Amino acid sequence: MKSVIQAFLLVFVLLLPACSTGSKAGMEEKDFPTKTIEIIAPATIGGGWDAAARAVRQVLIEEGLVEQNILVVNKAGGSGEVGWQHLSNQDAHHIAFNSSLLLTNHLLGQSKVDFRDFTPLAILTTEWIAVAVPNDSPFKDARELLEKLKEDPSSLKIAIAPGLANNDHISFLLAAKSYGSMC
Repeated sequence: MKSVIQAFLLVFVLLLPACSTGSKAGMEEKDFPTKTIEIIAPATIGGGWDAAARAVRQVLIEEGLVEQNILVVNKAGGSGEVGWQHLSNQDAHHIAFNSSLLLTNHLLGQSKVDFRDFTPLAILTTEWIAVAVPNDSPFKDARELLEKLKEDPSSLKIAIAPGLANNDHISFLLAAKSYGSMC
């Protein structure tokens, strides 16, 4: 697994110049990067995007793939929107993590920024969707939960994070719909 991460990061560093929207006079690709690299985690410290950004930073440093300083900068808010707005005004020394929220925020009219404003470099992680209940819950499995929703949709409160219309929310709604529950 470590060799896969190292290979990705080498490709990542080589492709980083492709993110630039323009070139500086006299700066050739072989000179890149020329200043501190900023990895934008569009969330608070301690979350998934933050952990992924810090892991990438650590590997880049430990493997000596980049000589410049690398900073992780947290830009939380708007289900990733604050971070992506920040990235949209930066040069190729700035990269960010994203998720399906980059698509859904735009589709719901909550953002003018969409996937066409950025150059994707890699898929770093996949995410498992989980439903959790307290230990003392009357529900022992998903079937019981979905049956209750089918019987009385307003009887349960369901929390979705980090924001509505993200992949967690849509996945839960699709599962409930497939089961016949009307959430």
